[in-house]
Amino acid sequence: MKNLSCHSSGRRFTPLIKSKKRPDIEIYGGETYDLFLSGPWEQYSTEPYKTLIKKAFPELNIFDPETRPSQKDGTWFEDNYRAIRNSRRMVCYVCPNPFPGNALEVGMFYEYNRAKGLYTPDKLIIIWNDDIKPQWGMEVISRCPSSIFRTTKGAISFLEKLLRPIIAK
Repeated sequence: MKNLSCHSSGRRFTPLIKSKKRPDIEIYGGETYDLFLSGPWEQYSTEPYKTLIKKAFPELNIFDPETRPSQKDGTWFEDNYRAIRNSRRMVCYVCPNPFPGNALEVGMFYEYNRAKGLYTPDKLIIIWNDDIKPQWGMEVISRCPSSIFRTTKGAISFLEKLLRPIIAK
């Protein structure tokens, strides 16, 4: 199978392979993840959402772009793209930037899973705090079938109900 090129950097991606551990997805090179944390670095967020989620689910394999070496060596786009394709769920913390970079990550996650027939609204968890402006943005976000919460605690509660039976197995 040929490698696919990433037009923005000219780097080559690892070819798709079938996963033995995760038959529900094709692995795009590398490891699989239970959660992909999409959102601003914690120092720029209004709460330590990543810390709270990681503390609530220490047994999950969580991809946090902020902690990856690719942030420093310039390969972060390819690294994030692989992880998005290899993640079972995404938690998106909406940040108050005019164009948050995680909008692209959410779109890629949604489209990849939708195209493969794997998408259900419980796969994309969006945290939209009350301080995010403009509020009409919520109408745009709500058009994407997802699970939207006003607080990180609400998202964690939802994930606990959803994942605890799976984790216990």
